[in-house]
Amino acid sequence: MSLKPEIILVGTFHFEQQVELIKEREFEIEKLAGYLSEFKPSKIAVEWQQPLQKDLTKRFLETEKSYGQNEIEQIGFRIAKKLKLKNVQAIDYEGNLTPEDMEKLYGAISSRYPAIQKELADFSEKDAQMDEAVSLYAIFESLNNPSQLSVLERIYLSFISVAENEEYIGAEFLRKWNWRELMIFKHVVDVIDSPKERVLLLIGRDHLWSLKKLFEGRGYRVINPFAASLEVNEINDHQTN
Repeated sequence: MSLKPEIILVGTFHFEQQVELIKEREFEIEKLAGYLSEFKPSKIAVEWQQPLQKDLTKRFLETEKSYGQNEIEQIGFRIAKKLKLKNVQAIDYEGNLTPEDMEKLYGAISSRYPAIQKELADFSEKDAQMDEAVSLYAIFESLNNPSQLSVLERIYLSFISVAENEEYIGAEFLRKWNWRELMIFKHVVDVIDSPKERVLLLIGRDHLWSLKKLFEGRGYRVINPFAASLEVNEINDHQTN
């Protein structure tokens, strides 16, 4: 059986947008980073603009324990340093999807597409609870739940129908979104040097559904590091019900 590169795909929220949530949680962050390091990735890839690789490497080499308020350093750097890696890989692509594109899309949905708006609201209500009472591991477990990611994929693809005054707002949004996904995919592929490579990709959760398909289509093995605990929880829920 031939070896295939492996992608440890980890969806995250952006720490700098949830400052209070991660405040005073260094022990939990350290524990999560320790857990992910047990998967022994040969490289760590993070959501940092790929042309700025030199800046990221410099920051990584100069940072010792005093990590910045973002998941790239708090988790990505911690894992890389635990495993004594020389750097972390910048794989993000800025693209041309703007906040204005998002506002236009959601504005059209709220005014003309009640079914999509309801799906968005229902998903938000059932999504990972960003609550100080919930453990960081449980939050990541929820963010990486395959059933939730399937719902997210369906919602994103429903945007194709969104239009206003003969302007294909949803299709244009998806065109820009998919181009960014393809470039992220390319950047990860570019850092893979051998079939034995095992890359841990830490990236915003909304990217997971499309990137998983791209990596698997390329013939890579995609690993969800939270899958085992999710399966146990699903069994327990079934037995309780």
